[in-house]
Amino acid sequence: MRRVSDSYDNILVVRDVRKRFGTLEVLKGISFTLAEGGILAIIGPSGSGKSTLLRGICQLERIDAGQINICGQILVDTDATGRAVYAPPAVQKALQLKLGMVFQNFNLFPHLSILENVSEAPRQVLKRDRKTAQKDALALLQKLGLADKAHAYPFQLSGGQQQRVSIARALALNPAILCFDEPTSALDPELTGEVLNVMRDLAKENMTMLVVTHEMRFAAEVADHVIFMDQGQVIEAGTPDEVFRHTNEARTKQFLRKIADG
Repeated sequence: MRRVSDSYDNILVVRDVRKRFGTLEVLKGISFTLAEGGILAIIGPSGSGKSTLLRGICQLERIDAGQINICGQILVDTDATGRAVYAPPAVQKALQLKLGMVFQNFNLFPHLSILENVSEAPRQVLKRDRKTAQKDALALLQKLGLADKAHAYPFQLSGGQQQRVSIARALALNPAILCFDEPTSALDPELTGEVLNVMRDLAKENMTMLVVTHEMRFAAEVADHVIFMDQGQVIEAGTPDEVFRHTNEARTKQFLRKIADG
């Protein structure tokens, strides 16, 4: 599989990102790159900083220091005093639209139909008319096997169906990078398979994806680069073969052994 490198086609560059919550340092200098069309899986134990890192990239958290470059534009950089300085608000907003976010708990609007959940953001953010937005939303629901649920409401759907709606909603804004924060953690094994199959299909379409996951098999089969994090640091990074089968770090081996033992 293709390695994520420092080549010209990197769509996301993260350099020495740091974040504190009070006295607790959650991210201790995280760096990586993601090439266009690449799939990067971030694994590690709970509390390792994975979700905080993803939220920082997606502007759901402010980082304290470091650099984040999205599609060739700097979202945030560090000044001479070591303080994070963000781009102007207009640039922040534009870069936020480059990222689609899929949350572990779906975050659908309960009072809106499935069709409205998917079409609302294009109408409000991209200023598309209702007819166009709903036509595009129906096409996405069809693609994800949910066309027959267009006029249902979230509470009428299974968890797997709700997560597929969340993916459709993220895709509706045509993001450059699709970000997943533990997308299957709230699902039972059967429903987990539904969501992972959608993600596999997106991978075949060369969708650039950044995936925080505890699904080791998915990371091994689908990702072309894997990062193992622990205690706010990148402990090991490489291809799935390097991380899962030719592990160098004792901490990585310990984590994978514990996961395998269930």
